[in-house]
Amino acid sequence: MKITKFPAPRWAALVAAAWAWFIAGRLDGARELQLDDPFAEALRRAVRSASPDALLAIEAVSVSELAGEEVFRRLVASCHAELSAHGVADLLAGLGEKR
Repeated sequence: MKITKFPAPRWAALVAAAWAWFIAGRLDGARELQLDDPFAEALRRAVRSASPDALLAIEAVSVSELAGEEVFRRLVASCHAELSAHGVADLLAGLGEKR
């Protein structure tokens, strides 16, 4: 089943991008986040790559049906870019304004 038959999975993409943001150890401000996960090193290597595709390719943590969809991957990349540009607090505040 192709997800393009449905509305764009924006919320799922935002969750995936925010999860990548957390895995990278980022927080708005200087505090580093701890990652207590058996896949920690592989996950951090994946999020440090230039593309969210590396993270989405890890089968142990990915929903392959979504990860294989170009629309979803583009949305994750877009959400991740927004997090990088504006931070979590500003991105979430902007979502509240759009309601």
